[in-house]
Formats: sequence, structure tokens, C-alpha cells
Amino acid sequence: MAPSNALASTVEAIRPVLPARDFELSKRFYTELGFALHELVPDKLAELRLGSFSFLLQNHYVQQWADNVAIHLRVRDARRWWDHIVSLDLPKRYGVKTVEPKQEMWGLVACVIDPSGLIWAGRNTRVLFVFSVVSFLNCQCDRTLPSLPLVAKRII
Repeated sequence: MAPSNALASTVEAIRPVLPARDFELSKRFYTELGFALHELVPDKLAELRLGSFSFLLQNHYVQQWADNVAIHLRVRDARRWWDHIVSLDLPKRYGVKTVEPKQEMWGLVACVIDPSGLIWAGRNTRVLFVFSVVSFLNCQCDRTLPSLPLVAKRII
């Protein structure tokens, strides 16, 4: 067994740390989406868990950081997720932007921007709904190309 494989077997989680412009608002936003909230350090750091997957939300915000964050989430039922997102009326209640699924040549593309400006975009394949950087290219979420993650800029 290669050393890197031996080390990989010891990893229990890899979790991104995301910025929050308004920590309390962001925690409410994600819990309404379905994430379970676990306060790790009161008023500073929270874990948001969806089944066995999670990320950390930090009560710290830097605009340039938020403008360059990407999350990749894959689910089996894109329509069910989109219906859930629509049912929450996120734009009215949180001041966020959403873009309904649109068929592109690589799949069905949708966008959600969280209260801190982080883009969650996705494309639907036959089986999976994938939130990915590639989807940002046709996401009309009022985020300009200069603020897209560097990976997306290189694809263009």
C-alpha cells in the first residue's frame, strides 16, 4: 500500500470553512435548507451537517474570500431539491438570488447564492445533481466574471 493510501484511510472528514457576513442569518438559512446546526464555538464557529456530510461556518467575512468560494454537492433527486428551495421563498425571506434550472448542453443548471454571496450552482445528469464550478459559467446570479472562482475563469 502506498503511503498516501495508508494516510487516506485515517481521514474521517474534509470540511470547507465558509465565511458568514451575518452569522445568525447564515445559520438560519442553512438550517432551513435542511442542514443540522452544531455550535462548535459559540458566536464564532458552527458545523452544518447534512447526513454524513458537513461544512464549517465561520463568523468572519472577507468579500474577496466570499467571492471565490465554490461548493460541490451531488444529490440524486434534483427536482426534489429545487422544489424544496423554491418552497422556502429564499429570495424574499433572505434577500438571496436563485435561478431556476435551465437546460444547458452539459445538463440542467441551477443557481442559489447564500446570504454571504457564496454561489451554489448545479447541473443535473441522468442520476445526479452536481453543484460545481463549471455550472457557474451560465448562472445568471448577478455575480460578475471577475468575482468568479479562479477555476471558472480558467475554463472560460
